[in-house]
Amino acid sequence: MRLLVSGAVGWILCLLLGCTAVPSTDSSALPSGGSASLFDRSLDANTLFVDTALIERPADDEYCTQTVWLSCDEQFVGLEQLAVFERNGWRVGRLSAPLPSRLQNLLNSRRSCSGPRRQRAQPNESLRVNLGDLPCQRIVELQSKQPRRVELLNALGQLDVLPRCGSEEQLTLRLMPVMTLNDNRPRPTVEESRDGTLRLALDVRKPFEAFPELAFEIALKPGEYLLIGPRGEDRYSVGHALLTEEHDEQLLSRWLLLRVVRPRLEEQPSGDSKTAPLALQAGYSTARGTSR
Repeated sequence: MRLLVSGAVGWILCLLLGCTAVPSTDSSALPSGGSASLFDRSLDANTLFVDTALIERPADDEYCTQTVWLSCDEQFVGLEQLAVFERNGWRVGRLSAPLPSRLQNLLNSRRSCSGPRRQRAQPNESLRVNLGDLPCQRIVELQSKQPRRVELLNALGQLDVLPRCGSEEQLTLRLMPVMTLNDNRPRPTVEESRDGTLRLALDVRKPFEAFPELAFEIALKPGEYLLIGPRGEDRYSVGHALLTEEHDEQLLSRWLLLRVVRPRLEEQPSGDSKTAPLALQAGYSTARGTSR
C-alpha cells in the first residue's frame, strides 16, 4: 500500500514539475537556413534579408550553361568588366520575376538545390555567402592587368556581399569573390593602441584571398534576382575554382541565385506566395504542379 501511495505522489509531482517547466530557448530549434519572417516585429526599418540558393548540376548541363542566360542581363557590369569576367570563368546576370519555369523547377528540387539560406543584413555591413568547399589543394590563375597565381590549401569559396540602400524601390549591392582559408592558428601582427603606440598582437581571424578584380555592383529592384555561375572549361580560373568540383568522377557545377528584400514592418501576412524566400521556394513540394 505504501508503495502505491508513494508512486502516486511521485507521479503527481512529476506532472506539477512538467507543467511549471520553463520552455526551451535552444537556438538549434530554429531552421538551419536561418530563415526569418518578413513580418517580425523586432526588425527595424534598416534590416534587409539576403536570400540565396545554390543549384548543383552536371558541368555540361545545357540549360544552366546556356539557356537560362538568355533570360539574363549580363551587360550591366559594362563591356570592359564583362571581358575580365569571361577571361576568369566568372559569369553574372540579372533576372526579373517571374523566374523561368525550368529554373523554378530546379529550385523546387531538393536533389538539385542545396543550401537555401536567408541571412539578415544591415546597410554598409558586409556578410559572406558560402559557395562551397574547395579541394584540398587548388591553384588559381587570375587573368587581369596584373596577373597573379594563387595556391590554396583547404579553403572555402565565399561571396562577400555589401548592401547599400538607395531609394525605396532599389537596393545596391557590391559583391566580390573570396576564398577563406580554414586555418584557425593565431598569427602575430602589429596593431595600434588607443594612445597611438604600436604593439604586438595575435590575429585570430581566418586569412582569406580576395579578388577585387572580379568585384562588381548591381542595383536590384523588388522582384529582381542575381544569378552567378562558372564559365568555360579553364580549370585554373577563379570561377571554375569557386563553383565546380569533381564528385564520383563527374564534374559538377554550382549556380547561385540571390535576391535582397526589405521587411514590411506594418503589413500583415497574406496568402501571396510571390514574396516567399528562396529558402522556402526550394522546399515547395511537387503538389504545386512542378516537376523534378
